[in-house]
Amino acid sequence: MKYLPVRSRLQILSDLRAVEIFLSLVETENLTRTAEALSIAPSTVSKKLTELELRANVRLFHRTTRQLSVTPAGQAFYRQCARLLDEAEAVERTLNPDAEDPAGLIRMTTPTALGERVVGPLIPGFLRRYPKISVELDTSARTVSLLSEGYDLSIRLVHASNLTDNDTVLSWNRRRFCASPAYLARHGTPQHPGELSQHNCLAMRLGSTGDSWVYTEDGRSRTVSITGSLRSNNAHFLAEAAAENVGIVLMGPFVVEEFLRDGRLVRILVGYEPRDTAVSAIMSDGAMASQHVSLFVDYLKSVWPLPGQPEPDGQ
Repeated sequence: MKYLPVRSRLQILSDLRAVEIFLSLVETENLTRTAEALSIAPSTVSKKLTELELRANVRLFHRTTRQLSVTPAGQAFYRQCARLLDEAEAVERTLNPDAEDPAGLIRMTTPTALGERVVGPLIPGFLRRYPKISVELDTSARTVSLLSEGYDLSIRLVHASNLTDNDTVLSWNRRRFCASPAYLARHGTPQHPGELSQHNCLAMRLGSTGDSWVYTEDGRSRTVSITGSLRSNNAHFLAEAAAENVGIVLMGPFVVEEFLRDGRLVRILVGYEPRDTAVSAIMSDGAMASQHVSLFVDYLKSVWPLPGQPEPDGQ
């Protein structure tokens, strides 16, 4: 008879409202924003946090006069509490099947070109379907930390060998070597990737990378050193430059498809393309059980416009 205890089984989590406040504080790192989001006084936020830390007997946040940052213990606590609160919401929906439509904010991040060309145009359809859900989209070439930066979801490009159980594959992405007809007429068409070192290669610049390209030959991945007059973390900008006869690019179909369709770019070195990368959705630990985030991932899977299987080698 474990549900007839002589005392409460819950000590630290006896106040779920305090847990809800704690989760919001981790995501906002700001007492005032949390108070505004939950429509309570800042003093209540501070009081509930202090009570929670006293019950837990652990520091959940580092505090200064200007900054609030979660501790390692707080991060671990956040992951567990996020699942707990989402499960509690699920229980409420079970008891009240006529509850309101799914609601909540989805904070997500994607690479710039992928966000602009594919993810962004898909969002309005989702918002029309679920009008009480809102989306905050950050397009950036940098790698973000889902937990510390408060994101629920990341759409990213992942090498197939690096996929984990947390990745939901939306599509497969085979990058293509491309150049404009005018550039090739002027400089010649390379017949082997080794010749790329003699061409102007327009490469993505991510951190210190960008001085070599990967290609596939005889079923093995190889690299070739490249140089070029233009580097950028914006793939679409590089594709535009290639279409203006500046050089050669190695880009995914979601970037170069329109250029290939209108003939401004053509494919070269067909059969030497790098192995596929996956377009993957990965949710933060706290968002994994969130209904509104899961609904968005399911929506993306159902409407994603690119092929769902890897291209065979040599195509």
